[in-house]
Amino acid sequence: MASGASITGGAIDLSKITVAGTTNAGGIVGSAVNPIFNFTPTVAVKDSTISGATNVGGLVGNITSGGNLPIDSKYTVTGNTLTPAAGGNAGGLFGMYTAAALNNTLTISVVSPSSKLATPDTYYGGLIGQVGANTYVKIDKVSETTTSTAIPLSFGGITAYAGTGSVLDVNNITVNGVYTTSASGFGGGLVGAMTAGAVLRFCYRKN
Repeated sequence: MASGASITGGAIDLSKITVAGTTNAGGIVGSAVNPIFNFTPTVAVKDSTISGATNVGGLVGNITSGGNLPIDSKYTVTGNTLTPAAGGNAGGLFGMYTAAALNNTLTISVVSPSSKLATPDTYYGGLIGQVGANTYVKIDKVSETTTSTAIPLSFGGITAYAGTGSVLDVNNITVNGVYTTSASGFGGGLVGAMTAGAVLRFCYRKN
């Protein structure tokens, strides 16, 4: 989608669909730059199969945001099978999420996404496959469930990989799922791997 595109609409219910993207794939959008989400009242992506080469997400495969983006109880994203290529990113909500600046906030609250990974040697996050550098994510009242028929390279209940300078503020999260990563991989209940300067904190204060 073009930068600044608006994604709007009434109730959306996508169930048992198949989405195949050449590079990025998502239940709603494959790739978006500075999107404006304005759905009323609800959005649902359920029991669907989403596949792409690089970034695969229940909502959006690859998203770059230049503003604040709320994902809340309007969104039901459950039972989706995610199939990125080896080395790709898969997330219950987003395959890859990057903010243009640290003061742009992605807020994920009062949602219960569930997903299943279908390809091995990938980066798999219950919410986001990979969080980009200098990106701020705030999480509250979230319960996520992950399952897999494949062994990921890296797994985290929030994200498989947190980029340099990224900040994850977490308050009240439940992670459901048991994982074994590949022999050279990383696994964490919340974050699989954190690069230098990445921050995980259990609070809501943003300095």
